[in-house]
Amino acid sequence: MTNFSIEARARQQIVDKRSIGALAGTVEQKSLHQLEAGKTGQARIDALNARDATPLAVFNCPTRRPAVPYPNRNQANNNGNRSPIHGRADYAASCGDPPGVELDYPLPWKFAEGDDPNRRWVPHKWYNGISYPFSMVTMANVRDGMSNTYMFGERYIQPDHYTTGMLHSDDWSMDRSAGDDLIRSSYHNSKTKLSWTPLQDRPGLSLDTHFGSAHHGSCNFAFCDGSVREINYNIDGETHRRLGNRHDGAPASSAAP
Repeated sequence: MTNFSIEARARQQIVDKRSIGALAGTVEQKSLHQLEAGKTGQARIDALNARDATPLAVFNCPTRRPAVPYPNRNQANNNGNRSPIHGRADYAASCGDPPGVELDYPLPWKFAEGDDPNRRWVPHKWYNGISYPFSMVTMANVRDGMSNTYMFGERYIQPDHYTTGMLHSDDWSMDRSAGDDLIRSSYHNSKTKLSWTPLQDRPGLSLDTHFGSAHHGSCNFAFCDGSVREINYNIDGETHRRLGNRHDGAPASSAAP
């Protein structure tokens, strides 16, 4: 069982430190990343809302949509008020190969809920990627090798709603922690052959779990060694799964073409 008292309280700062929004502090946006630092009460809430509303060009793909604020339909963080606009990200972290990206939802909104000994949690072993609820992954945990493991990738978004904020997986700011706006799975079922391989954005098709992009032919992934590579949409499902799983011990190069 997850110890909410230790883990969640440590992460109550704002976001999982491996989420997209947390990277703001590493891309010359430290002042934005720490906008609420030292503030309390309404001043802190105002700072959080201001950060939610701020887009960053590095987190948007210019092929898809510009880095501008987009409307917030109705989402509000439990440590802030609802901001009418959000800066959004076109990229997502890899949570591994689980059959879903929000297996622990709904997460508790109060410490008492998380501390409840009768609360059931999804075992961490279901997630085997880099970022997921309460993740604490270190370099040593990436046993398949840093150059063989996805860290982030472009995420699939239905093009009809690039700017509306109406999609279930595109209605939060980039500062949200692990959820379907900011994590994706490389799920593959060898028996049913169901694979969540990357897809090019398609009008009329809404998917909350896949990587993908607006580009023709392929989308981009950042691996844990810092390299960025194009991954073809026709990648074999098992190969994609292995690249998402950080410790399955199966070399991606030996997967069936």
